[in-house]
Amino acid sequence: MKIAHVIATFPPYKGGMGNSAAQFAGMLAKRHEVTVLTPRYERVDDGEPLPYRVERLASPVAYGNAAWLPQLLWKLRPYDLIHFHYPFYGSHLVVLAACLAWRKRLVLHYHMDSLAVGPKGWLFALNRFLVLPFILRRADAVIGSSLDYLAHSQVAGFFRSRPEKFRGIPFWVDTDKFNPGTRRDTGEAVALFVGGLDSAHYFKGLEVLLRALKEVVKKHPGEISLRVVGSGDLLPH
Repeated sequence: MKIAHVIATFPPYKGGMGNSAAQFAGMLAKRHEVTVLTPRYERVDDGEPLPYRVERLASPVAYGNAAWLPQLLWKLRPYDLIHFHYPFYGSHLVVLAACLAWRKRLVLHYHMDSLAVGPKGWLFALNRFLVLPFILRRADAVIGSSLDYLAHSQVAGFFRSRPEKFRGIPFWVDTDKFNPGTRRDTGEAVALFVGGLDSAHYFKGLEVLLRALKEVVKKHPGEISLRVVGSGDLLPH
């Protein structure tokens, strides 16, 4: 089977979504012919040879992680299945058009809700009510990190009406690379936050956690600490 992964960001550029797509592509490449289609945001070197092909496409219009890739309409024609990592604004309409034009099977990988304030928030809301329902109906399957998340996300209504379409595929950890090592018991509770600290990921909620922890520390001084793993332009703030 020929499978196309369509993703807004892909390693080594940045993004947890891209890392997730890379893991899926690596697994599927053991049995299928896999290609990752992603915007060419900058010159990158994919490093060591990969078991799948990565095609970085030039975009006539790009803003942040959004990019319009009209060439997807004909580039997706040879594939049997499209694994579309959402959100990918700008190209989600092209993917939908390609699925309709070429009658392709579509797996929608719903990574996260789109949240923003001001004009960007209005555009997100407009897309959620006018475009996303068409993509959900067209999808043969919708997957996410857990069924619980999907049931409480912005696609919750569709989840309740068509639960048979949804699958939860949890994120996993390569225990050959990551393991707890030797635990040192200091008697202190530790809260851990891991996430991008850049403007594109402001919605991760570190500010909310900091305000909440401030109240916890007032009641339990010296009993809890917070460790933050991540970097980006919001780190000084």
